Amino acid sequence: MTSYNAATWLLDRHLDEGRGDRVAIRHRGDSHTYREVAGDVWRAQNAIAQLGLEAGDRVAMVVNDEPGFVSWFLGAQRSGLIPIPLSTMLTGPELAPIVDDAGAAAVVVSADYNPHLAEVGSGAPAVRHAVTIGGETELQDSSIASHQWERFSDRAEAPVAGTTADSPAFWLYSSGTTGMPKGVMHRHGSLQATAETYAAKVLKTADDDRFLSVAKLFFAYGLGNSLTFPFAVGATTILDDRRPTPDTILELIA
Repeated sequence: MTSYNAATWLLDRHLDEGRGDRVAIRHRGDSHTYREVAGDVWRAQNAIAQLGLEAGDRVAMVVNDEPGFVSWFLGAQRSGLIPIPLSTMLTGPELAPIVDDAGAAAVVVSADYNPHLAEVGSGAPAVRHAVTIGGETELQDSSIASHQWERFSDRAEAPVAGTTADSPAFWLYSSGTTGMPKGVMHRHGSLQATAETYAAKVLKTADDDRFLSVAKLFFAYGLGNSLTFPFAVGATTILDDRRPTPDTILELIA
């Protein structure tokens, strides 16, 4: 089959086609261009290699809506790993069985969720590494090696894994209203499909649009609104790592 990788479709082609200086992300008043985002995606890939993670490994993510989410989600895909965004509203005891069910080899968390790692470590024995974005991770008497995202500094371009449109790209877990949440597997081709049907044909997305989603990135709808749809057309996404309230959303709209 023809090689295809969702991360390269969403990111690399903007660099290849001269859109590297367009603003991809606005977060806390800072702008991040597509070229800068690519550097952080490669940084995540180089971190993945340093940690000894391999294509097919699962990476659980408990990450706020911030640039680090994009870096690890696309970086894992570009290296052939499978990122699994999980709800930032879950507690440690709720996360542990999901991470265990996924057989995740690594967990990436925003610093807010460091307290969950002890529970995850004891309940998901396959996890070997934990990476914290925006803070330190210190796990006492744990088999999990802890790392700080900011200490990974290699932004050299990393290779693209030999994936196809039918290769597993990411998992999303159901809400668990009928019991244990279930992992729903998505292919690399699925992201482009949603962008070219719903986003392009219903929302009429364009490269000068700015996207702001109340639904967070770990939701399927939020993932489209804040990542797939803007990156598909080289537009700008506005990310906010706070929980949404009427006041914060109105502030961001203004």
